[in-house]
Amino acid sequence: MKKTETNEYVSTTDLAELTGLTAGDIRSFAKIGVIPHEVVAGKYVYNREEAVKAIELRCRDVLKKQRAKRDAKRKVLRARRKEAKRAE
Repeated sequence: MKKTETNEYVSTTDLAELTGLTAGDIRSFAKIGVIPHEVVAGKYVYNREEAVKAIELRCRDVLKKQRAKRDAKRKVLRARRKEAKRAE
């Protein structure tokens, strides 16, 4: 990871609060390489500037696609439940 002048590193929770994403989303993006990170003593840490920039550039689109997919699945499941109730 490149070092910046500020070198301010933040935890997953802090980054989640800064960006409005969930901690799970932050960790998932880090695991797939979307957000630059380091693992220190088993915990993910992020350079604040680099992580926020990566989220602004790439993560919002990925997250929107994931949520759209999830919402589509939920819609199908709701329709199936309604259908099952009508069949009873």
